[in-house]
Amino acid sequence: MKRILFWIGGTILAVLTIVFIGLTVLIKSYLKSDTLKAIFIPKVEAFTGRNVTVDRIDVSLLKGIMVKGIKLKEKDGKRDFISTEEFVLDYSLMPLLKRQIVIRRIEVVSPRIAIRRDREGNYNFKDLIKGRGEEKITGKEKRESFPFSVATDRIRIKRAEITFSDGSKELPDVSTVSDGEVRVLVGRGLDNIDVSGSVDLRELKTVLKGLQIVASGKIEMNRESIGLNLDVLAGKDRIVLRGTVKDYLRSPVVQLDVHARELDLDRFIPAGAVTNPSGGEARRKTVAYEKIPGKASGQAGILKASGQINVDAARYRAYRIKDFRMTYAYQNGLVTLNPLGFSLAGGEKVNVEGVVKGDMHFRYEPGGGASTDWIKKTASGKEKVDLHTCEVKQSAISDAIALFIGLPELRNPRFDRATFDLTIRDQRLFIEGLMQSNILKLDPKGIIDFDMRIDVLTDLKISPSLSARLPAGRITQYLKDEHGWTTIPLKIGGTVDKPSVGINPAAMGRHIERGIKDFIEKGLSQERPQKGGEQKPGNILRELFGR
Repeated sequence: MKRILFWIGGTILAVLTIVFIGLTVLIKSYLKSDTLKAIFIPKVEAFTGRNVTVDRIDVSLLKGIMVKGIKLKEKDGKRDFISTEEFVLDYSLMPLLKRQIVIRRIEVVSPRIAIRRDREGNYNFKDLIKGRGEEKITGKEKRESFPFSVATDRIRIKRAEITFSDGSKELPDVSTVSDGEVRVLVGRGLDNIDVSGSVDLRELKTVLKGLQIVASGKIEMNRESIGLNLDVLAGKDRIVLRGTVKDYLRSPVVQLDVHARELDLDRFIPAGAVTNPSGGEARRKTVAYEKIPGKASGQAGILKASGQINVDAARYRAYRIKDFRMTYAYQNGLVTLNPLGFSLAGGEKVNVEGVVKGDMHFRYEPGGGASTDWIKKTASGKEKVDLHTCEVKQSAISDAIALFIGLPELRNPRFDRATFDLTIRDQRLFIEGLMQSNILKLDPKGIIDFDMRIDVLTDLKISPSLSARLPAGRITQYLKDEHGWTTIPLKIGGTVDKPSVGINPAAMGRHIERGIKDFIEKGLSQERPQKGGEQKPGNILRELFGR
């Protein structure tokens, strides 16, 4: 019995060995390196229009197919666009008899992709996106196809590296390291590929305005869309990104929501971004440009984006911002922020506390210059500011008013309520407001342009207790109303740093005329004196002019 079992076992082992050797010879002859290179390389080169190189392809019955040193060149044929050290294809044996490669697993080791943008704003994959979609194929033409159909539900990517560099230096350089699991179905040609799966982003690094940005998270993708679930560390602040990108290969449509609990805006917005002046010529050109509806470059016309930005608390120039909420949209080069609102408190030179609500829009085109310049030149919108605290600690404007009026108390006024309607257009800020306390009232109306030049008119109303400290002068009695408040119409010019304050002549004339009229009417309506007869007009004039 033992001898029989020995012979049976030996026979089975011999048969299996012969089958294994036969299959190995079959596979090596049918799927040898030169054969596979001859099949795949011309197809990929024809589809991409790029040169492709492969170092070698090893075929093993147990290990599958191992491809070493794959490189897809740039359009110039010199630098590498995509490269990988190796990938392994673990296939099923039986489907080979039906001329099918059913891949159970693909493992890609250390793939590298180098994305570049030149000085004109063109990406090094622009020709790949166009691909064969622009080719016209007539009925006489027959598309070539693979002698196999390929299917796999598992592609494992180890340590994929992607780098981005911008020749125009408008966008920051970016580097990423990630792992991934992808499912791929290929029909009878490379133009019929269905890709889906996920990428675990280990690390994305970039530097934005001197601030290091590090991101990690997960990216889900298929042929039509990409889903984003990322955590971003900007300095010490954590930002959460959630969204999708649809039709990313042709006309990207981005829906992205941003949330942060705390944010230090001083790191993102440089101090000069708000106060740097622009020339008048640029302003005139901007107005003409902005009136052209839908004007946008090809780059701006492709991308569409929308979403919400929510920040629970932020810091900016000694101001504390809370509950920042903004809905944004980007299309045809136009950025729309509507609605936009937040609570504001603090301040180094002016201590405020209140709410800001409104909307804004501006144009931005990739390759159109610095983003801050585009915002300044094309910004427009309306904002409403409602403050229940407004305390001026340091201001050249209030200093100039105090010096002109002669009341030191006006240098650091405090208002219990201040409201402003702000309109932004043509690189100018149009102001209409009301500021009031129990001793002061102001109603500023005018313009502050983006060069910080001022053209504002306001009536300064001073309470009876404070107006009593005004320098003595007969004319001031004609600027008082029935409640004893003194109104001084002012004209403020110059710049924010070097303002000039003077009398608004037109308004002053009206106030004096009204005051004199009231004085005369009161004088004429007084009862006749018991002695000396009627009060003569000359007496009224002497009282009026002090003569």
